Order: sequence, then structure tokens, then C-alpha cells
Amino acid sequence: MNRRGIVTSAALVAGGASILAWIGLYNYPVFHVATELVGIAICASVFSIGWNARHITNQDHFAIMASGFLGCAILEFLHMLAHGHFPAVFFANPNATVHFLLAARTIIAVAFLHALYVRERKIQVDQEVVLAAYVFAALGAAFWITRSSRSVGPFVPDLQWLPQLVWRWAVNGGILLGLSHLLRRPISISLRNRVFLMVIMVSEVAGQFAFAVQTDLGGTVSVLGHLFKILTRLCVYRVLVISTLKDPYRTLFQDLTEAVQLMRAQLHDMINDLTLASTYLQMNRIAEAQQCIEVIAADLSDRYNYTTLPNDAWYQIIAAKSDLAQEQGIEFLCKLNAPPPDDFHQRRLLPKLVGNLLDNAMDAVAGAPEPRIILEWNRSQEGTVLKVTNSGSEIPPELRPRIFEPGLSTKGKDRGFGLTICQKIANELGASLTVDSNAEATTFTLILPQAGQEHAAGDEAR
Repeated sequence: MNRRGIVTSAALVAGGASILAWIGLYNYPVFHVATELVGIAICASVFSIGWNARHITNQDHFAIMASGFLGCAILEFLHMLAHGHFPAVFFANPNATVHFLLAARTIIAVAFLHALYVRERKIQVDQEVVLAAYVFAALGAAFWITRSSRSVGPFVPDLQWLPQLVWRWAVNGGILLGLSHLLRRPISISLRNRVFLMVIMVSEVAGQFAFAVQTDLGGTVSVLGHLFKILTRLCVYRVLVISTLKDPYRTLFQDLTEAVQLMRAQLHDMINDLTLASTYLQMNRIAEAQQCIEVIAADLSDRYNYTTLPNDAWYQIIAAKSDLAQEQGIEFLCKLNAPPPDDFHQRRLLPKLVGNLLDNAMDAVAGAPEPRIILEWNRSQEGTVLKVTNSGSEIPPELRPRIFEPGLSTKGKDRGFGLTICQKIANELGASLTVDSNAEATTFTLILPQAGQEHAAGDEAR
């Protein structure tokens, strides 16, 4: 958040607090109901978001905090009903409402310390059992408070009731202990969250001090205590929900994006295989077409290491792309000066690589004054060399280092996966794939190592 955003947020908080304070001084019952509903809504939001996102965060301590806030929401709702604003409520009692609030804070403190312990020790818990435990603890506390508070008469302030005072500050001490422990870990907590944690500590102490010295359930001191309570909840929401879920959701979005790109790349690759199968069908070579389809099925089921394309698939994919180029008015020159691939892996993968390189070349020369594609297959001292040259426009220098990245294309949306597939195949074959581009032509060069070397290199790449 920039400076302008901070100033705006501070102004909104100050304005909202001023309005609530004015309502509290002139109509405390309305103020109390409004602030309690806000607090309950925050607790319910923390639970709902935290519980539903527990599989995304993959963090048990977050589910523990979510469970604690659900128990807190239950007890704070009963605290609001018992305050006396609703005469029809049978358990309405000035001391019961204080005990409900203290019980809610106890649930939060226990959940907070429990979550810290699980996080520090990296302990795995049964999240459903934890949720049930905190809900039953809240309901058990509500039952006990409802029965025990009936015997107590008028409101008794903390300063006149030592057990209640000890209860309040024991809970507050536990929360402050946990917060101070977090603040001593600067590596795992951002500076912004550390500021929010310090605000929580200050508002916790100030709010509980106000509640401890109040002599009745209304008045200025009680209004201040509730305002500090709302400030604490807002900061907790900011730290626990927004900050904690930011990275997991960003990671989830990145994973989904990569999955979509992978599916598009597989679709791009499959089209070339189907083109080859279609070529065999047109030649009435049913067995070879079936073999191509089996390769597609093997790719989808991760059994491709046991299936390969027909022996002449290398020639057929070049012939199919040559016919397609001629239909588009592209001059296609083919110089095959070396034997066809005979290695199992090369027979399986090179037709796909050549098909993608030729598709890329045809896209590159579209609209060129003299569209031309040259395919060369030669032997050299380094190994077997495949070159695909096109007369299209020059690849910008700033894009060349990223040319094999998925989705990188100047041809429009959902493009730019063919070269990524080529790079992947080159890595699997232990080969090198490079690009050289100038104003006259662009050439992609694949250098396959000598027989026997590609397998070792491919294993290292995998």
C-alpha cells in the first residue's frame, strides 16, 4: 500500500471511529449492537475464508485460528444478547455478558497459542477434530456461564471481583505473549505486518484496561473499550486473512496458469500428430495411421516411452508441411543429405519437433514479399544437424533470449507453444536448439550429438 492509500485508510478509520463514538455517547444500546455485529462479522469472515482456504494454504495453524474465531463468534453473539438490550432473552444478565466476552477472548487466546505451537513445531493436526473441539468448547462455556451467572446479582466490576480481573489479564497476557513471540521473528514477518501486530498489542492493552476500570456496562470508558476492540479485529483480519492468503492465492493462480499453458501446448502438439495420422489415412495406410493415434494415446497416458511413430513418419510430416506451404504460396526447399532418424527416441520425437518448427516458419513468412522456407538435414563432426530457415521478419533482439518461453508470441492470443515444445524435445534428446535471426532470414538449428551421447545428455536434462 502506498502513502496515499495509508492516509486514506487512516482517514476512513478515524472517521468511522468518530461516528461510532458519537453514537455510543448518545445511544449506547445501538452503539453496542452495531460494534458487536461488526466484530461477529469479522470473526465469521475469518472463519469462512480461513476454513475454505485451508487446502490452499496447506497450513494447519491457519485452520486452528479459523476454528477459534468461529467459537469466538458464537460466544460474542451470546454476549450481545445477554447485555440487556433484548429483554426477552432468558439469560440476559450484566455479569453473564462480561463472562461471555471473557470466554470469547479465552477461545481466541487458546487458538492463537495453539496455532503458534503447531506452526513452530510443524505438527500436523486433524482439522475437522480441531474445529469440533473449539465449537464444543464454546458451547460448553456458554452452558456453564448461563447456569452460573444466574446466582450473581447486579453488575460487579473487575476491580471489585478479583477472579474476574485475574481471568481478564491472564487471557490478555497469553495473547501479548504470543504477539511478542511473533515480533521476535523478523525474518518470517513483513515490516507492514509487524506494524499491525504492534497496533494489535497497544489496542489490546488499552481496550482491556478500559473494560477493567469500567463501573457500569455503558458510558465513555465502555465506548473506548469497544472501539479499541474493533480496531484490534480489523488489524487481525488484515494480518491473518489478507496477508496470509496473498501468497497462496498467487501461487494457486500461477499453478492454474501453468496448467492452462500446458494444456494448450499439448493441444498444439496433438494437432501435428493428428495431421500425420490424417496423411496416412489419405494414403490408405490404415496401420500407420493407427500407430500415430496410439502414440497420441500413449502421450496422454504417460506410456510414450514404449510407443513410437512409423518408420517413415519423418518423411511424411515433412511432405504434409510441404504441401501446406505450397497451398499458401510459400516456396519450400528441402535438403535431406543424411539418413533418416533410426534411434528409437529420435523416431518418436523428431517428427513432432520438425512439424512445430515448420509451423513456426510458415507463420513467420506469412505476409512476406518472397516467402521461403528451407529445411536442411546434414551430418557433421558434432553430430546430425537440422536447420529450418525462413525469410520472415527479424526476431527483435530483446525477445530472442525468451523465444522458447511458453505463450511468448507476436501472433496473438493462445499462441507461442510450438517453440516451447521444440525446446522440451531437444532437452529430452540431449540436443541443443538455437536461433539466429537477422534482417534477411531466421534460422533454428538443432544439433543432435553422436549416437550414444544423446541418451546420457537426455537423462541429465530430465
